Amino acid sequence: MNGKKLSDALGELDVRYVEEALAYKKKGKRLSWAKWAGIAAAFCIIFALAALFGRQLALPVSDQEGTAAADGGVAIPAPKVSLSASNGTADMVSFFIYQGRVYTYCGRIDGGETLAGERLGAVAGLVDEWTPEEGYVELAGSVRGDFYAVNGFAPSFMLCMKKEDGNLSFYLCRGGFTLHYGSELFEDRLHLSGNVVSVSYESQDSWYHEKGERVPLDSHGMEAVNDLIGEMNAARFLWTGGVPLGQGEDSFYDKVVYYLYFEMKNGMTIQLGLAEGGYLFFHGIPEACVQVPEDVFLSLTDLFG
Repeated sequence: MNGKKLSDALGELDVRYVEEALAYKKKGKRLSWAKWAGIAAAFCIIFALAALFGRQLALPVSDQEGTAAADGGVAIPAPKVSLSASNGTADMVSFFIYQGRVYTYCGRIDGGETLAGERLGAVAGLVDEWTPEEGYVELAGSVRGDFYAVNGFAPSFMLCMKKEDGNLSFYLCRGGFTLHYGSELFEDRLHLSGNVVSVSYESQDSWYHEKGERVPLDSHGMEAVNDLIGEMNAARFLWTGGVPLGQGEDSFYDKVVYYLYFEMKNGMTIQLGLAEGGYLFFHGIPEACVQVPEDVFLSLTDLFG
């Protein structure tokens, strides 16, 4: 593994392996041995974790489901982490506990030192496969070291740790809350409005086949994106598992047609998925999506070549 820790290797599994497995029946495509190996590895852990390519914040499909809350929102479950040798799983996800929240590894950024903010504490790294449930306490985790706030993001949402090579590892609190309106995620947590430098898009075909064919939007496209963000913020969240499926669709991810990449002022890239019917979701929290008016959705996607 070239000296890398196993936790980093697991953290760098590409989420596309999971989605390819979910979509395999529909697409009827033969996957290469390497991709099947990736799929098998991804399903060996409770959370298949995606890497941050360059400075891209794009997280994976979780095996947990959001549920409709009594007040109409979508309840996102807190991550369930366990390294117990007796639980019959190979859950090796890197995580730690801070202020009662579970932060799970979401990837690393090469040369991202400027994103590290105030030092908030240190993780003792006391949790391993023999730790009993009562050992999952404040500042315990499967990793060890100082952790920091991430510039531009609330500590309740994202934290980071500095690697020996000077790069950063990022940890996301991706559950344990309820989402009602889009602004609670796209503004309160991701801060899209006023912080986006540029936006590019990629077709599902390019993403699926790893072609990397991202196309930057011009000024006209950026205007359409701003209109889209406004509608996203005002829309109510829906549980993705409850979105009606069309003929031949086995899951919500069969509806995805494009991906948007928001280049942020702080250097990160936020990835959103666009699905038929005007649905949009953030990869970090795939259990929930919003639906925007069709004319707003089409005014943007019609600009895509």
